[in-house]
Amino acid sequence: TLSNATQIWDLEGKDMTIDNDSDHAPLTNAELVTEIIMALVSSPEKVHITVRELPDMQELTIHAADSDLGKIIGKSGDTISIVRKLLGRIAASKGEKISIQVSEPNRSKRPFDRRGAAA
Repeated sequence: TLSNATQIWDLEGKDMTIDNDSDHAPLTNAELVTEIIMALVSSPEKVHITVRELPDMQELTIHAADSDLGKIIGKSGDTISIVRKLLGRIAASKGEKISIQVSEPNRSKRPFDRRGAAA
């Protein structure tokens, strides 16, 4: 058993231990999102998060290589949904609210009908 520590597994299956008594400050919401997203993508060096402080919440926007957007969003939005839920709960435990968006600068701005065809 581990005293005053939490044992976790990273995405590559390597054993890691986080010391809860550490002198290190906890990760910010933006740092945590960055670490998660960097683990998902092929070009982690292109990942950055912009933070906008609003009166009642923090808005994070994920920026990454166009080729990695599908990995971040996931099939039917499953991956980004999980990230949003996880970070939302972490933020709520600290009495905060958070919004997470994915920047898609090259996505067509044309409206779509319900069948997914361009209108």
